[in-house]
Amino acid sequence: VNILAQKVAITLTKEIDYLRGGVELVEREKAYLADELKRLSLNPIASDANYILVDLQGRSAASLNEKLLAKGIYLRDCTSFGLPAFVRIGIRNHEDNLRLVEALDESLKEW
Repeated sequence: VNILAQKVAITLTKEIDYLRGGVELVEREKAYLADELKRLSLNPIASDANYILVDLQGRSAASLNEKLLAKGIYLRDCTSFGLPAFVRIGIRNHEDNLRLVEALDESLKEW
């Protein structure tokens, strides 16, 4: 194997480690968010994607987003998919997810 092939192999190995780290982060944070959403009496739908579909238990997604926007947070309102009581939450880093859970907790108490 020539030097160029060796360098490509080393670079690809580093990228695989990076991708594995990203997958591990998403899985860990998705589990954390699902647990927290359940604690808040919301219904996260199991998913293999890097987001969680959340059943707001009959509450309006638009109304929740209005409250969250005041806190600088926006969730994907699923009304356009025919699901006005659902939001889609993208998996982020732990700090962002903590901030989201805190904002949701406050917003749901106000609701």
